[in-house]
Amino acid sequence: MNSWHTGTWGRRIRDPRAWILGFVGFHIAAIFLCDFPGSSPVRRVLSEPFRPYVTFFDLGQNWSMFAPEPSSLNGFLRGEVKYQDGSTGFYEFPRMCKLGLMDRFFKERYRKWAIDNVRADSHRADWPATARYVARQANRNPAVPPVEVSLWRHWVMVKDPMVEFVPVGYRVPDEKLETFRFHVEKITPADLQIGESR
Repeated sequence: MNSWHTGTWGRRIRDPRAWILGFVGFHIAAIFLCDFPGSSPVRRVLSEPFRPYVTFFDLGQNWSMFAPEPSSLNGFLRGEVKYQDGSTGFYEFPRMCKLGLMDRFFKERYRKWAIDNVRADSHRADWPATARYVARQANRNPAVPPVEVSLWRHWVMVKDPMVEFVPVGYRVPDEKLETFRFHVEKITPADLQIGESR
């Protein structure tokens, strides 16, 4: 009996190397069509089948990270939380220099969201919701709830390595960073309920 699954195709489809090669080819096509710089109507049409895969696994790449002017800003965000009893605390958005390898893998997108989006004045519409998120994260004692959240930018500009060399692993002490409070939000009891929104 001569059927397709006992012939050459049958042997190939059972070969794990064929599946691996197929996945690698699919992945390369997805990255090239969805993320490579530049655009054309044909490429937009061809990229549509790959878009759910790239979006689901967060494989998108903003090429401005590399060119023409890579950002020289090294910064992070912090939330200052004022509680009902007058005490204060801080919520720190993810900082890669303070996280282990696995935490970096899962939290990098939140660091990028904070620095590339929330920090910018052009995203001021996001500030109230971000402050309420910080309040919910800091609401650990129902008897002393948060009543106010201030969002702070902390940053330093990275200098040209040809002008000032910075050794690998060096971290600018927090007290030497530029700081600016860019938003203050009053927090109500309804803001502390998950799922509540204005």
